[in-house]
Amino acid sequence: MTFQIGDWVQGHTSNGELVHGYIETIGEFQGIIKLHVIHSDHESIINKYVGVREHELKKLEMAPLTESQTLRTLIDAALAGRDEAWFNELAAQLKEVQATDTEHDLSADLMQNPRLNFLNF
Repeated sequence: MTFQIGDWVQGHTSNGELVHGYIETIGEFQGIIKLHVIHSDHESIINKYVGVREHELKKLEMAPLTESQTLRTLIDAALAGRDEAWFNELAAQLKEVQATDTEHDLSADLMQNPRLNFLNF
């Protein structure tokens, strides 16, 4: 299987720990991949980097997400990584997207329900 930097993967370390995270680097030596651990059954390695053999990993397929879902997923990663600056940036973007979504929803409601048009007089 071909992996790329940034791929979300799941697998086991050489110590048998279940890990879930994304690929930080791909080593050419002995097929070791450096993984940023987001979730694990071994709490002490969460938010750390571990080397995992390529054959111990499987790529996780990402379902298409809306922009707000994508931002929420990235916010979870920022929280897991304790990256306050990135979290603040993503939270601001999410707030903008939600405001835009709310405006579109209200416009659609007005178009579909003539009784709500009294708001536009």
